[in-house]
Amino acid sequence: MAYVLPEDVRVFMMDRTPSENFLLDALEFTDDEINTAMVLTVDKYNATPPLVDFYTSESFPYRYELLLGASSTLLKMKATNSMRNNLNYQTSDGVAIDDKAKRQEYFQLAQANDAEFMQRIKALKVSKNAEACYGYV
Repeated sequence: MAYVLPEDVRVFMMDRTPSENFLLDALEFTDDEINTAMVLTVDKYNATPPLVDFYTSESFPYRYELLLGASSTLLKMKATNSMRNNLNYQTSDGVAIDDKAKRQEYFQLAQANDAEFMQRIKALKVSKNAEACYGYV
């Protein structure tokens, strides 16, 4: 079994210490957000056809796929929050402030990670489905 911890997701996303996020000077994601993202990733795997197997976040055997899916979910969550809380501001002396300017980059990276996640899990599931029908392929 390949159990993934919040710390593993943090390493994958380079969100290990506040110093790595020097503009924020804080961790970007809470452990609760990471755990929720992992549960949602496994739920997505379980709901994707063919429905050949079912897991929990504790029993999910595919580490890399869980890291991809959780990172995609976290980035989507952050992009959604940034869109909802976006306020572009310009001072009277012309200085523009947009502290949520990375939302598009986050969304694009979330889409790329999700596409790789879906490609990988579909291949796994097709292979498992064929093995269940015809034996090992």
